Amino acid sequence: MTVSTLAKGIVMGIILFLIFYGMVNGVNHTTASTAGFLTSTTVVMVPVLECLLKRTLPSKTIVIGTLLAVAGLFLLTAKDGISLDLGAIYCLIGALFYAIYIIVIDKVAKGPDAFLISIIQLGIASLLGALFMCLLETPSLPQTPLQWGAILGLGLICSAYGFVVQPIAQRYTSPEKIGLIFSLEPVFSALLSYIFLHEILGIQGYIGAALIFSAVIFTELSKRPPVSSSQK
Repeated sequence: MTVSTLAKGIVMGIILFLIFYGMVNGVNHTTASTAGFLTSTTVVMVPVLECLLKRTLPSKTIVIGTLLAVAGLFLLTAKDGISLDLGAIYCLIGALFYAIYIIVIDKVAKGPDAFLISIIQLGIASLLGALFMCLLETPSLPQTPLQWGAILGLGLICSAYGFVVQPIAQRYTSPEKIGLIFSLEPVFSALLSYIFLHEILGIQGYIGAALIFSAVIFTELSKRPPVSSSQK
């Protein structure tokens, strides 16, 4: 543990808390369709922020992949239309901080202390969550086994595992590609809904999922070097 590692973990933890704050409040104040689409706009914000920081234009591959992903996200999630209300603002705030989170990880978590930074950030986000819970709500424990299961699943698998692994995995790829990969989230949500809840996608949803997969595959294949005649 060094002062630098601790400082990085604190910064990441604050950003992580702001992501949760925006997304949770967004879901509470708007429709599921609006929240699903707007929180996925991280795929657009990451290359935009990267261009502003580097003062360069994104590559054609990233632009095409981003446009395909956005079109797919809209078709997959905007089943009941998009409403611009207070919840939409919260969702956009969450998406913006998620884009910032991805970019900051690229800058601070590429060293050997990535795992330690991940642990610290979760602790900071948890402390901030507990603080604001005490200030703004009346704290209470879950009352049923289902509630306990939901909290443990979301806490251990979706949050702890996900946000510990992401800084480590992102050491090997770019922020823009991470943003596109995260556009697959609603695709997996639809797949799991089909398996466990027996929800069936319409034609619009299948087209949206296909566009998102196409965006990720396109950006991956476009970065591979061409095969020379000797290799053939």
